[in-house]
Amino acid sequence: MSKLWVFGDSFSATNDRPVLESWRLDYVKWKGYVPKVFSDFLSDKLGISARNMGVSGADNYTIIDTIIDCLNKIN
Repeated sequence: MSKLWVFGDSFSATNDRPVLESWRLDYVKWKGYVPKVFSDFLSDKLGISARNMGVSGADNYTIIDTIIDCLNKIN
């Protein structure tokens, strides 16, 4: 099955993960639900699952390291 892999910083990080930054957690509590991010909308539109590996505050080197760490998992 096809899968959308997403790597990046806070602009691509998901709101649906066990540990959230305090501002993101406050936003989710204020909204009353976990809002979708761009990759969620894109994967829904394409009809495929998404693996969002975005990390808030990540610099380019961290993003590249994350991609390298995941290369063996990407088919």
